[in-house]
Amino acid sequence: MGTIHLASDSITRPAAIFRFNDRSIELSLKPEYLKQLNDDIEKGIVGFGLKDEGYWHLVRRNAINYWLNWDRNKIFDIREPQNDDELL
Repeated sequence: MGTIHLASDSITRPAAIFRFNDRSIELSLKPEYLKQLNDDIEKGIVGFGLKDEGYWHLVRRNAINYWLNWDRNKIFDIREPQNDDELL
């Protein structure tokens, strides 16, 4: 339907832009949560490797832990860009 697009820049980060009428809101994961995610993924890769079933069990366990313990009202930076040049 053309409503989801990948960013064309080389920076990869968890963020989304929501548009309605003439307004846009950008949600991005706060740096401290992104760091925790990256650290946990790195530990899993070092401990198991990507092809080991243990890695995927760890990823699932971490995801459930994040879901249960992270406050979804506090983990995102939310901003309203003034123009499209400021988006992501």
